[in-house]
Amino acid sequence: MKKPLVTPPAVRLVMTREAAKVLDCSMRQVRALAATGRIKSWELGPRSFAYSIDELLAYKAEKTAGRKKGTVRGALPQGFKPHVTPAKRK
Repeated sequence: MKKPLVTPPAVRLVMTREAAKVLDCSMRQVRALAATGRIKSWELGPRSFAYSIDELLAYKAEKTAGRKKGTVRGALPQGFKPHVTPAKRK
């Protein structure tokens, strides 16, 4: 007989699909983050896991801190030329 899921009081849990939506990534990436210990997970069954919504939001805030909206991490592709609008004359 399995032990019941024991979580701290007032912890809101979400499943893998909802966690992926919160983090804006794939379900596979959520599982990888949990496997490496970057986010905490609770095992509900052999193939189902639950994640704390508060911990997911904290992880997302940590990863996006200091990044400008609309910017891309990493090197730009070779030959990339951004679209630049001409400056308006007065």
